[in-house]
Amino acid sequence: MRRVLEWLPSVAGCYALVGGAVTILGWALDMPRLADWDGDGITMQPNAALSAFLAGIGLLLKPSPMRKTLGVCVMLIGAATLLEHVTGLDLGIDRVLLFGRPWGRLATLVPGRMGVPGATSWALAGLALILLRRQGTVPTAVPAFGLTISCIAALSVIGYLLGVDNLYAWPRFTAIAFQTGTILLSVGIGLVATAPDFQPVQILMGDSAGGA
Repeated sequence: MRRVLEWLPSVAGCYALVGGAVTILGWALDMPRLADWDGDGITMQPNAALSAFLAGIGLLLKPSPMRKTLGVCVMLIGAATLLEHVTGLDLGIDRVLLFGRPWGRLATLVPGRMGVPGATSWALAGLALILLRRQGTVPTAVPAFGLTISCIAALSVIGYLLGVDNLYAWPRFTAIAFQTGTILLSVGIGLVATAPDFQPVQILMGDSAGGA
């Protein structure tokens, strides 16, 4: 079990990196299906894809100043987008990587702007990467942030699986693309796995009925 936990952050990082890169490529090459994996019209926005790409690299790296820098970038993207949602401001950051594409606007309030669940989750993921700056020392906040991200993402993934569109398609509150949800879920699990000595991983590692 411990060996699996050691690999989980790297696996999550690879998935986030590849998923983010494929999505950005879809926007750059005008190929909507690369940004909308399930074909429902709700696409992963470029800023969310960039966050996934950077967070993926951060999970793959060992604790270093570069990981901290990537974490700051991811946190700022998520926090700035969340600020736009809360205040109604337009900081001009949403359309930077749209490449002028007319598609991908379903379930968005502003073209290129990721939804509240994604913005909140990426802000937390970036902060978690910043806190993972030292080898062998994982603050208790990291698994807490990871668990929060996992819960937010899991809610949207469940909505997709059960066809409950209010859980993933409400523009002002729940809008999130399917691939964004799955990538965030993997990143959240990867962050939780970095702290085997804390809950919830601790109970899974225990020789008990709960662990089983």
